[in-house]
Amino acid sequence: MACFKYNRKSFLFFVIAAIIFTIGFCLSVISIATCSFVTSDGENEGGEFVGFGLFWFEAPTNVFGNQCFFFDWDSPLGNVPYWTGRKINAARICACLASFFAFWLMCVMWMGMCCGCLHGKVMRTLLAISSFFLMALFGGIFAIYGSFSCRGGCSFNKGSWCALFTMICWFISGMILCCTPSNHNDGDDAPPVAGAAAPAQGEQSVAVETFTNEDGTVVTKTTTTNPDGSKQIEEVTETPLVQAVVDEKV
Repeated sequence: MACFKYNRKSFLFFVIAAIIFTIGFCLSVISIATCSFVTSDGENEGGEFVGFGLFWFEAPTNVFGNQCFFFDWDSPLGNVPYWTGRKINAARICACLASFFAFWLMCVMWMGMCCGCLHGKVMRTLLAISSFFLMALFGGIFAIYGSFSCRGGCSFNKGSWCALFTMICWFISGMILCCTPSNHNDGDDAPPVAGAAAPAQGEQSVAVETFTNEDGTVVTKTTTTNPDGSKQIEEVTETPLVQAVVDEKV
């Protein structure tokens, strides 16, 4: 497999970066899907939820047993800012886009590592920059704290911690990709460079040497080694045409 084109140190760097990035992707999905992204510190309409996420509310324990629900039927008008607010919608868009592209980047990292595509510095740099960009884009999920539903105050809940660790994982993964050694066959794992092969015993070999004398003549010496060990040497002396013409005129 092409995986073995890397030396051990580089391959270990790639594996660690891919694992950390994958953990970040899983945490991003959890933070998007949970209804416990924030805890509502202030009063809410009807008191039917104690927290909420990007797409649903968290019910109090004494009402639904901490279940999640999409719509607060006791206060229909209270749902309008939640679904139409600019800041919470910005949080949804940023988080979903970042998680979507993170999935494809994760696939590229795992498949590229095994097909030998990550030994190039340019490719690793692009992956690192993409990881940093996704980290910044996913940070838009915290715009939920400025939404209308958090007007009475919100605090960190499980989803917020998952989002924070997602950004940390993607940052670490990008830094590892930047620090990975450039040469994929350096160090002790590099294959030896093959030298010029000597002629096999019993075969004829020909060696050609060319010399240029001070007078401009070119001497070509051809040495032929026969299978029995005998040698034939031929020398050919050539006079440059320009020099010969000058000498003739003189």
